[in-house]
Amino acid sequence: MKYIRKQLTNLASGIIYIIVGLILIFFSDFITPSVTYIFGGLLIFNAVIGIIQYFLNKAYKYEDNTSIQGVVLNMALGVLFIVYHELGMTLFALFWGLHAVVNAFEGFHKTAYALQNKQRWVYELVGAIVELVLGIMLFIEFGEGISTHLMLLGFYFAFVGVFAIFGIDVKKKEKQTTRPQDDLDYRE
Repeated sequence: MKYIRKQLTNLASGIIYIIVGLILIFFSDFITPSVTYIFGGLLIFNAVIGIIQYFLNKAYKYEDNTSIQGVVLNMALGVLFIVYHELGMTLFALFWGLHAVVNAFEGFHKTAYALQNKQRWVYELVGAIVELVLGIMLFIEFGEGISTHLMLLGFYFAFVGVFAIFGIDVKKKEKQTTRPQDDLDYRE
């Protein structure tokens, strides 16, 4: 039963990814003018969920928990994208470009980790290079490249969807057992 449920979940998520991908590929020019409203709304929704999780998980009990900072940043960016729509396009391009560059370097880190631990690394490296190039392109092109990037994002979603249907998780994250700082014992 668990296997069937997993297969149905893979099929459903794959179909959703493919549909969203096709919408982005064929209607990117139509979506571009409203992208700040869509993205702003998603950021605000994400922030509300983050606030709820913060309190449900009682994250405030832990001194080193910084999850609320990202939630507040998401909320502020979401409001900025919606309220300042015209400026929002430029902010969106810069934010998306910066996000892509940061993700690229996270991908380079994951590639190095995977190589060190003899795990699959090619997908991480290719993804990191693509994200770095697209992020830099957004910095260079600013708002003019958003339609192109939405179309490329559509191809990515369609790609992920096809793999999801066959049960291949291209976004699978390897679990690291400990962080390097956890291995240090300061009581010595």
